[in-house]
Amino acid sequence: MLQTIKTFIFGERVKGEVLEQPSFKTIVPENKPSFIEWCRDVNFGLLFDRKTIHLDEVVDMEEYDELEIAIIKTHPNFDQLKWDEYCDEGRHYEEYDKLLIWATIVAVITAYPVMWLWNGCLVGTIDGVHEITFFKALGLAVLCALLFKPGIGGFVFVEGSENKVKEWWWNNLKARKQVMNKEQIKQIKQLTDFLNKISFINSGGCGIAALAIYDLAEKLGLKPEILFLYSWNRHGEKENKEYIKGLREKAESCGHVVVRIGKILIDSEDFWEKEHPKFNKTTPIHEINNMSELHDFLMYECHVQTSERAQIWFDMLCELEDAE
Repeated sequence: MLQTIKTFIFGERVKGEVLEQPSFKTIVPENKPSFIEWCRDVNFGLLFDRKTIHLDEVVDMEEYDELEIAIIKTHPNFDQLKWDEYCDEGRHYEEYDKLLIWATIVAVITAYPVMWLWNGCLVGTIDGVHEITFFKALGLAVLCALLFKPGIGGFVFVEGSENKVKEWWWNNLKARKQVMNKEQIKQIKQLTDFLNKISFINSGGCGIAALAIYDLAEKLGLKPEILFLYSWNRHGEKENKEYIKGLREKAESCGHVVVRIGKILIDSEDFWEKEHPKFNKTTPIHEINNMSELHDFLMYECHVQTSERAQIWFDMLCELEDAE
């Protein structure tokens, strides 16, 4: 089992720069709560640590000539330590604008039949009931939506819900644990105990799969390494100092943990083969020609739909004993 975790260190960002052989720096492990307790604490299997250490406390970037990524546990467009506001339904923050527009349209359309029913059926039938205007009908429709929560709550008609995701994740997790044999439970405990000592590898949950892949590769006699890869700001290129400022203030960054065997990256994301055929899960690292391509390879999609993928990773851990 790997005793130290190493980070990918990049030099000055230059457009079109060819990636050279990376240098590494050991990260000091830190204690963490158990994996199961942690999942329960952060709600419906969202594998981000709401007790994230401020990046300023991790490393003083001004002391380095090259950009060193030490501990990153954030998601693009996240404000630091606001994990509770994130809804893990495979959606991003930018999609809420679309939902808001649709909710407004549906509310306006719904207000007309509400006003018609009120004024046509209740007025004159029940004493003391007066006609209402369109805006009052709109308010009544919104109030009913909030009280009775059709769909997943109000006018947000999206398949699934926070509660359903939470229930699905936790029930499946418990069910999987109940059917595991003692050896599998022991192995998961060993893996998670090691995982709990490392602060950043939980980023996005990919570190769990990386540890599982690493452990399996080691048992097969291979010589794997765990890499902590980093994607640049997806909103555009910036100089190092400007980027670090944005990183600290807005947490606009995304990290991804993978396993490398020789020059082969073993990625835990099966969808890369479909979404990014050029960068599938066995892409030789020397074929990633520049930082721009690396950015595409590590797009922020690797940290969405966490609950669904967490089940896959948990299955991977459970199957390690059989794979051996």
